[in-house]
Amino acid sequence: MAGIEKPLKADLELAGELDQLITLSWWRLLREISTDLGRTSSSVLKQLREVGPQRVTVLAANEAVAQPTMSALVQRLERRGLVTRAQDPADARANLVQITDKGIETLQARQRDRVAWYAEQLSSLSNGDHETVRAALRLMLSALEEPAGEQ
Repeated sequence: MAGIEKPLKADLELAGELDQLITLSWWRLLREISTDLGRTSSSVLKQLREVGPQRVTVLAANEAVAQPTMSALVQRLERRGLVTRAQDPADARANLVQITDKGIETLQARQRDRVAWYAEQLSSLSNGDHETVRAALRLMLSALEEPAGEQ
């Protein structure tokens, strides 16, 4: 990677703590919030909501899975009414997968559950601690935003 400097020891230590926080949050969320929608299914629904209808081959590439694996996942989502398939107007031989209203509602419900869980975790913090966490989150979000044109 040309142009990227070697991270400082302090940056690596801080990054390790951030990784620990994200990993712990992820595992606790998975354990404490029941869901019947897996990570890849959620990611596909999110992609369809944000980008719009996609071919199965594109979804497979974006999730780094084989096309037959993605086809099976899309079939399961379709049976649950979370996605539909329609003919691609640009190529009558291909189908586009599209999220349904039920799929959007499912994503929204999952987000509400996660937000409620995080709110519960933060409830014991003081107002000052809330402001500290808020400031740190704003800094991290700013650092993680993709530069324009690279999305």
